[in-house]
Amino acid sequence: MEQKKIEARVKKIIEVDGLKFKDLYGDGELKPYEDWRLTPEERAEDLISRMTVQEKAGMLLVAQARMGISVKDKEKTSHNGLISEESGEIPLMPGRPPRFTKSTTDMIEKEQLRHYIVREMKNPKDMAEWADALEEMCEGTRLGIPAIIMSNARNNNGAVVWDESANPDGYAMYPENLGVTAAGQSDPQAVSDFAAESYINFKSSNIRKGYVYMADCATDPRWFRTHETFGENPQDIAKIITELIKTHQGDKLGENSVSMTTKHFPGGGARENGFDPHYAEGKYNVYRTPGSLEKYHIPGFKAAIDAGTTSMMPYYAIPSEEKSVPPHPPVDEPFEQVGMAFNKAIVTDLLRDKLGFKGYVNSDSGILQGMAWGVEDLTMEQRIAKAINAGTDVIAISDKTEDVVSTINAGLIDEKRLHDALSGLLCELFRLGLFENPYSCKEELALTGSPEGMEKAYKVHQESVTLLKNHDGLLPLTADKLAGKKVYLALFEQEETKGAPMGGGGRKRAEEEEKFRAAAKTAFPDVCWVDEAEGADIAIAILNPQSGSYFAATEGYLDLGLGKGTGIDTERLDAVRAAAGKLICHVNLPMPFLLGDVEPKCDALTVGYGTFIKAVCDVIFGRFAPCGRLSLTIPAGQDVIAVDENTICASPNDVPGFEKSLYMDGKEYALIDTDGNKYVYGFGLTF
Repeated sequence: MEQKKIEARVKKIIEVDGLKFKDLYGDGELKPYEDWRLTPEERAEDLISRMTVQEKAGMLLVAQARMGISVKDKEKTSHNGLISEESGEIPLMPGRPPRFTKSTTDMIEKEQLRHYIVREMKNPKDMAEWADALEEMCEGTRLGIPAIIMSNARNNNGAVVWDESANPDGYAMYPENLGVTAAGQSDPQAVSDFAAESYINFKSSNIRKGYVYMADCATDPRWFRTHETFGENPQDIAKIITELIKTHQGDKLGENSVSMTTKHFPGGGARENGFDPHYAEGKYNVYRTPGSLEKYHIPGFKAAIDAGTTSMMPYYAIPSEEKSVPPHPPVDEPFEQVGMAFNKAIVTDLLRDKLGFKGYVNSDSGILQGMAWGVEDLTMEQRIAKAINAGTDVIAISDKTEDVVSTINAGLIDEKRLHDALSGLLCELFRLGLFENPYSCKEELALTGSPEGMEKAYKVHQESVTLLKNHDGLLPLTADKLAGKKVYLALFEQEETKGAPMGGGGRKRAEEEEKFRAAAKTAFPDVCWVDEAEGADIAIAILNPQSGSYFAATEGYLDLGLGKGTGIDTERLDAVRAAAGKLICHVNLPMPFLLGDVEPKCDALTVGYGTFIKAVCDVIFGRFAPCGRLSLTIPAGQDVIAVDENTICASPNDVPGFEKSLYMDGKEYALIDTDGNKYVYGFGLTF
């Protein structure tokens, strides 16, 4: 039998039958859960029998860990500054109020927490050193149960920036997921390269679980989280999700895998006019189109199940019975009016029994606190019990194990359900080899952000650029077309942006515009650039509209227009158009903004999705032929997304844009521009 790789930093290594094992129990004898020759299920069974109620409670929660590097007062760190020992009210997430948290030592040794999500974006070396220190602390506990560290995606560029130099941490940054879809429609290798780089980023940082990816089908145009999805086509989403899971996990979960969490079951796209369940106004999923759940929202998750995703994350929302039109297969009975993680019909009957999911269910963050939709009247213990008894195995985010201990001691959780949850969670750790070696591999660090990886990522940026309009063949701006011509570059966005909703600082538009101009002059030295629109022959306008928020509802319905409300100064745009002979617009598209507001002004129009502006200019100036395809259908105008006094939208919230017209009595949903181009999913021009 081949020896497994063992690394111990606190506990001893023992030898049995000529093989080495880690003495996690610390008594010098080989216990079944220490024996890597046994199946994960056999090892889990033994370990559960040895666990205290406190240790069991610690397994059932996901806590948020903070790196020591983020702590200003280094006296409140340990392990040479790697580990945060801060406690109290700490702002753990941008855009959210401070939350009381415990020191890392207390979370590991006292609370026995073993699932940790990290939100800092530091370089892979710092991440790996922190993760290793955390694992060393876990190894030193009574049973030596390792931690599993998880993170959201780490290689998507979510801002409108010139190029990769804006990212100081060395990751090869791809466009937003929408951009991967835009590129992947013409070049499937773009998806493969994106998946491979994502895997490298996680693994080299010793983050062995991705809190990714979203299999949600984007059907409501006002949904703020559209930019995190892979678009609106269920079949393309299914293909991409399959590729991502297979790349990260392999054919089966093993020592070299990064375990994956697919979210947000059974699909977060079926919003009610864009309002999101991060806040009360958006707490319902609506299925007003009979059969839409099965036809549009389930396919991505079924693909994830078939690909072997390790865990599934339900969304916060309540599947509204009142606001949905039956039938809504594959759910047979009326919807229970509680959030998905508390909903047995969704988590157990549908996900496990009907769709055949064999992994474990990881709740979304905050279902016990601010987003406890439908169970607000229950006590904390009753909420925990309802979630676990419904089929949810681990609850995020909380470090209050005392609530779980009291729930278990009160007998509120079914004993078999508790055992099954613990077994599933522990089996993941065994399959990943974390009990034998939870530490990082230094050789992998060199793979993250390698020149080859950066080159592949940049190519996907280029491929994501989607050319929608090219009147009279204005593009590409080749040398012969530019002879004697002057070019002006302008940036249109909020004068002072707040930055990304989940992190990142703000910026001032004028300062960023100057940076873009300087970078353009360096990257394209043969172009005659000018700093004023007056006297220019061609103007390139970069439009970066912003609308909505994760954590707060807008006063009215989210604005998709390109105007003052989304940070686009149309008077200035008109002035630029008047001053220059030709206008080329590029619009960043995190959601389907109403391009009809600016398209008639444009001689050429491109869109991107967190796409580097340098890559956009590569297309404009003919260095790269456009091949991007729309990953979202663009609405024809305000009338097709208008909401009446009964909150009914003119186009169905639960149907993807490319098929909305089927349910609108023949009315066209997609924008048709002044050149006759129809901006539907999959559309894109070439030169």
